[in-house]
This record gives sequence, C-alpha cells and structure tokens, in this order.
Amino acid sequence: GTPIAHEELLVAYGRQMAGLVDREAIGQLLAVDVSGALDVSRAEVLLSEGRNLVATGDDTLRLPVHHAAVRWVASGGEAVHVGGRLRELIAQGSANLTWTAAWVPLMRGADLYGVWLLGERAKKLACAPEDLRWLTTLARQAAVVLETIRYAEQEQQLANEMQALYRQAVSARESERERLSRELHDGVLQDLCAVTRDLRALEAQSEDGTQFEALVARSGESVQTLRAICQDLRPPLLSNNPALALKALVERLDAHSPAPIH
Repeated sequence: GTPIAHEELLVAYGRQMAGLVDREAIGQLLAVDVSGALDVSRAEVLLSEGRNLVATGDDTLRLPVHHAAVRWVASGGEAVHVGGRLRELIAQGSANLTWTAAWVPLMRGADLYGVWLLGERAKKLACAPEDLRWLTTLARQAAVVLETIRYAEQEQQLANEMQALYRQAVSARESERERLSRELHDGVLQDLCAVTRDLRALEAQSEDGTQFEALVARSGESVQTLRAICQDLRPPLLSNNPALALKALVERLDAHSPAPIH
C-alpha cells in the first residue's frame, strides 16, 4: 500500500497528544484528526471503562475486555490488519465491526487502555508494514498519556475523598461540641444556678450571713466558668454569623488579656 507520511504526522500530532488532559480529547485526536489524515473511511477509539471498551464518540459501540478479538490483538501488542484469524474472532461478537480494516491496541506495557479501530483507506489502499509499526508507536504514546490521565484522575478522586472525610470529621466534632455544650448548659449549669440561688436565700435568711458569703462567691464563679466553657464549646453566634462569632471571641480575649489583641 501507499506509505503514510510518518514524519509529518508525528510533528503534527505528537505535541498535541502530550498536552491533552482528558480521555475524550485523546479519542477525538485519534478517531477524527489522525484518522482523517490517514484518509480512512471510518475510525473509532474505544477506551477502557471497567470491564468494557467504550467508543468515545458513540457509547452504544462497546466491547467487553474479554472479547476474543480484543484479547487476541492485545496479546500481540501491535497494530494488525483485519483478516484470517482476527476476522473470525470479530465475527464471534455481537457488535458490527465488519467495516474495520485494522485494529491498533492502546497499550502501556501489559496494560490495555483501549483499541483504535480503523476502516479502509481511500481507494482501498492497505497499510504498509511500516505504517502499522508507526500506528503502533503512536498508539503507545497515546497509552502513556492515558495512563498519566488515569493517575491524575485517581489522585483527584483521592483528594476529593480526603476532603469529604475531613468535612465529615469536622462536622462530627462540631456536633459533639454542640451536644456537650447543650447538656452542660441545660443540665449541670442549671443545677449549679439553682444551688447558687439557694445559697443566696440562706445567706439572706441567716442572722450571720458571712458564713455563706464564701460559698455564694465560689458558686457564682463556678457558674461563670461553666458558662464560659459552654460559650467556647459552641458560641451561639457561630451557627448564624461566623464573622460576628469571631469578632466576639477576639473582644472577649482582649478584655481578659493584658496586651491588646488586634
């Protein structure tokens, strides 16, 4: 067959491929741009999605990874003409792939990232052996980019999961602080306030109230301390206006600090 202009295509598409950051763009480049330069009647790029290879331009076209033709092409790891044994294996599947003239696996080592299917070239010219070798090289470059994209997607997914876990941890911590603050306020603090009121009543009734002064003072201090703890655990303003809550916290710290806080 007529050889393909290898050097021109490498210059035209090599740098483009290296700069791609998503799988769809890889499929577009191979199935439309490069295949158009090859002057083929039709081209599809099927990329790995779980246990299937799915066409980037038509998700109705898919092949299971364990399809006999896919496994046969992947075992060789190189671009091949459709004929003989491969044609027989293609016929075993349900997808209509009789239009394909060449299959190019997108492989990185032993990992299969997809399959590039090419129809007949114009005037039914066959690909020369050097053309198949060049297609294999280009497909391997695409597989490297796909591997990089997969790692980037995995890292992004991991980062998203870590952020979600962090948000859950913060939410759980704040919920626990709110629960503890509410229980202290509604339980222990109210009981302590009642004790303080009783002590003040006894102090008022006693002829010598001095014996209760120290107890009333200590009880009052405990009430204020416990209120401050409840406030620190869950400031009331925090739920409605975090900015005002932060301002109130600074003002409170400033009031109890020997040095001004800005």
